[in-house]
Amino acid sequence: VALRRSPRLLAAARGAGRRGAASSASAIGSPLLTPDVARGAGEAPPLSGWRERGAAVRAAAGAVWLPAACQALCFGTTLAAWPSIPGAACVEGGLARLGQGWWFTLVVLVYNVVDFAARLHLPLLQRLAARARPRSCLAACAARTLLVPLIYACVRPRLVHGMGGNVVLLLATALLALSNGVLATASMMQVARLAPEGLREEGVCVAV
Repeated sequence: VALRRSPRLLAAARGAGRRGAASSASAIGSPLLTPDVARGAGEAPPLSGWRERGAAVRAAAGAVWLPAACQALCFGTTLAAWPSIPGAACVEGGLARLGQGWWFTLVVLVYNVVDFAARLHLPLLQRLAARARPRSCLAACAARTLLVPLIYACVRPRLVHGMGGNVVLLLATALLALSNGVLATASMMQVARLAPEGLREEGVCVAV
């Protein structure tokens, strides 16, 4: 009723309707919104439904289960042995001046610095991921679990008494960090290499 009484409002409404129809038509015809261009060349179409998604995850898991198991074993071993266990060790000898608080900080610092330094050597890690077999990486992760009883034994009861026990703990923590940085990074690279084409995202989800 208001539009009939006001010709100016009626003309504005008609103009807005024509502009909306034109913009909708141009959006429909725009190549930016077509599925092929939106996905990109060579990219797999999006999966619809939980069944298709589950089938894709199962296919990816069958291809990347070895490096995924390496990831799980690597981080499981790290969390079982660091940081609370070595950080709770009694500080003896020359390191007793640090106190328990600074000793825990030193344990965390040694691990993080060594782990970060191991991940910086990208070309070496890429060669390792390309040449080493996934079973060999998994065997190395299994051998790495031997560090856990060593770290536990250096806390209570201590195999090495005095300052030597704290030094052994720091060396074991550094070795734990070095192996974590190398094996975790190399195995994740193998996940990206072994995952089927178009299912790399699912392969990473399986590993994570």
